[in-house]
Amino acid sequence: MKTVASLREESLSEFMANRRLLFAPTFICKVSPFPEVIVSGQGGDTFSRENGRDSVSVVCHDDYGMPYGIFCRFLLILITTVGCVKKTTEIDLGSIAQVLDALRTPKSAEYYRAIRKQILALSHCIICIRHQEGNRIISIRNHLPVKESISKKVPKGGFWPARIVLSGDFLADALRNAMPVKPEVLTSLRSPLALDVYLWISWRSGSISGPLIRVGWLNLRNQFGSQTQSLRAFRSRFLRVLRRVELVYPELSGRYSADAKHFTLLKLPSPVRRGRKPSCG
Repeated sequence: MKTVASLREESLSEFMANRRLLFAPTFICKVSPFPEVIVSGQGGDTFSRENGRDSVSVVCHDDYGMPYGIFCRFLLILITTVGCVKKTTEIDLGSIAQVLDALRTPKSAEYYRAIRKQILALSHCIICIRHQEGNRIISIRNHLPVKESISKKVPKGGFWPARIVLSGDFLADALRNAMPVKPEVLTSLRSPLALDVYLWISWRSGSISGPLIRVGWLNLRNQFGSQTQSLRAFRSRFLRVLRRVELVYPELSGRYSADAKHFTLLKLPSPVRRGRKPSCG
């Protein structure tokens, strides 16, 4: 495996534009590990969520805060895709403008600040993963997506991590298990909840052993929503988001139902043929 690679021969935006597939790390498909928003004065240095036998906790750095929102999710898909396709731990992000182009996002002062904030938060957070298999609990502590970042000054002040080094364990796991994702998600699903639901259903589509799965709304709220949100409000929002997900996952249409207590997902084909290796992206 290469340890150093450069994207100088093609820009980051060209690299992403040429991809038939993107890749997402499995842990963000099983459990939605990042908050949608951070409310000023609320939150803390740890954010946790669980989904049945899987749970994820994210511990943030005091100086950079908790990763959150759509950009931290897009950035994680971006660095996973580059790392897997190039088979490298060292990734040259270039400029903030190049990252915005790669993520198909308009250039504006607001987005410049948001991208910079989220890559710094991701570069300094620690992720802890727990999975239960029968009577065993497997814990992975300090699952760092980014092991090291090399920052440079930006014209308007502050620093930008122009080059990041992925954790070897993170890349090795991604090369084995990363889930293929349609590139259209970057333009069609700009809501954190919509992207989280797309990733979860995409993952579940390959793991439904029977004709269906049935999940209680309380469990889904613990996985995707806020504890301060009523079950009725969460259920209504979740079902609205599903209709948006169908735009990039048409096979989902007609394959789910809901009642007051449960969400039922019928067996359905994956949006992307599973088994595609990152090198095929």
